[in-house]
Amino acid sequence: MIFRRLAFTSLLLVAALAIPVHQYEMEDEIDTSDHLGELLEDGKRVYTNIWAIELDEDDEKLADEIARDFDLKHNGRIGNMRRVFEFVHEGTNARVKRRAVERTRQLNDHPRIKWAEQQLVLERNKRDYLPDGYLRERELERKVREERYKRIFNDPGWEKQWYLLNWGQTDEHLIGADIEVLDVWRRGFTGNGVVVSILDDGLDHTHPDLKRNYDPEASTDLNDNDDDPFPNDSDPYNAHGTKCAGEVGAQEDNEICGVGVAFNVKLGGVRMLDGTATDKLEASALSFKYDYIDIYSNCWGPKDDGKTFGRPGPLGRKAFEDGAKYGRNGKINEFSNDNMINLFSLKAVGWKKRCI
Repeated sequence: MIFRRLAFTSLLLVAALAIPVHQYEMEDEIDTSDHLGELLEDGKRVYTNIWAIELDEDDEKLADEIARDFDLKHNGRIGNMRRVFEFVHEGTNARVKRRAVERTRQLNDHPRIKWAEQQLVLERNKRDYLPDGYLRERELERKVREERYKRIFNDPGWEKQWYLLNWGQTDEHLIGADIEVLDVWRRGFTGNGVVVSILDDGLDHTHPDLKRNYDPEASTDLNDNDDDPFPNDSDPYNAHGTKCAGEVGAQEDNEICGVGVAFNVKLGGVRMLDGTATDKLEASALSFKYDYIDIYSNCWGPKDDGKTFGRPGPLGRKAFEDGAKYGRNGKINEFSNDNMINLFSLKAVGWKKRCI
């Protein structure tokens, strides 16, 4: 009899230890077959308290009802995507190393939910330029034709922008090794009527080389949830988006810094790289005003170490798909990962933060 009681007590103890706590389960191992470039801390994924939900119809009232049923808060649509909504569990920390397996399962079992996914924290690094010292900073003796090209613009950095027009500034054997944009400009294609938005860590639209072309309609701040993409300049590293904007649309012939490849473009900025990166955040940026913006410039991505691969998540893929189907009223959006001409180093031009 005593033995039976001890055995029964042991079974109860094992059962109790097997019950999940708060609907959360530790991540035991990481499946690398479907890798989005997730942030790992102590070898474990980091989850948020946010779920992306796709319903079977685009109905905000239905989203409200379902969120209440699951003790979640409905925060509206994600970006401009139809039927896709954000649910938040306010009683949970914004960053946890446990995933809510049971809650996610229950959401996916709901008859009106097509799919539900707890948002992971993604590791995203800003794409930088070519290494320091790659270009030799030396002036060569100018020939007559070189002097003619040098006088096209009065911007002090122009003569060092060899990638736009190479007359042998750094090496006399490299004359003509450029992107051949001069012929494009001569034909009148300088960015007029085109709207480009820089998705990055912010855009200093007060910069004297950018303020003429700045377009507030193509701009927002997804990190601080306001309309101004001005970067947090307390961190000098947050100049990346402004530099990328200079590559694209710096004003020409104004005796300031250098020249953008499309110097008459309308230039906006989406601040989204100065905070926690998630699939939802990236999708919101990639679908921001897709009926107004022509080109989204994205000089960032997963960890750039030569061995890490990360693709867009389901929301990011849907943003690309929607841009191809509905962007610019069916004319499609263009998504760029190189600021059009990411073939050079602004540091070689001598542009510090004061010169983009």
